[in-house]
Amino acid sequence: GRLILDDVEVDGGRVEMLTDANGVSNLPASDPDKPLPVTPRSLKLHGLRLRDFVFVYDDRTRPIRVTATGIDTTLDHRQIRVFDGITGPFAVTGGIDVQFGDRALRIEPIDSRLAFDGSTVSMQDVPIVTAMGPLSFSGRVNRVLDALSLEYHETIMAGAGHQAEAVL
Repeated sequence: GRLILDDVEVDGGRVEMLTDANGVSNLPASDPDKPLPVTPRSLKLHGLRLRDFVFVYDDRTRPIRVTATGIDTTLDHRQIRVFDGITGPFAVTGGIDVQFGDRALRIEPIDSRLAFDGSTVSMQDVPIVTAMGPLSFSGRVNRVLDALSLEYHETIMAGAGHQAEAVL
C-alpha cells in the first residue's frame, strides 16, 4: 500500500538533522551494504502548508551548520501531463545562515516556487542573494526520502552561467 496525506499543516514547527563529532545522528541508521530499491521511496501529499517553520542541518563531522528560518509555503496538488504532485510558493522569510567551520555565509530571504512529486523536489529560478553577490538557482533534489542527490544549474546575475552536479 501507499501512504497518502491529503493536507499537512504546520505552524511554528522545527526540524533538526543532527550529526555529532563521532558521526552519531538523530536520524535512523541505514545499512550501507543494502542496495537501494529500484523505485525511490515516496510520500504522496495532496497539500502542504508551513508557516514560520525552522530547518536546521548540523553536521559536526564536516563541520557545517545550515539554519533556515521563517519558512512559509502553501503547496497544492496538481496533476498536469507528466507531473503529479504538489506545487506552489516557497519563501524563507528569515533567510538562511550557513556556517562552514569558522566561515559564515548569510543568504538573504528567499521568495520562489517549488514542486514535490513524492520523491523529488524541483526548484526554478530561486534567487540567492549574499554579500558575495546574487545568483539564480534551478534544480532538483532527487530521492529526498532514501538516497539524496542534487542536480542544479546556477546563473550569476552578471550573466555568466555554470552547470554542475553534486551528490550529497
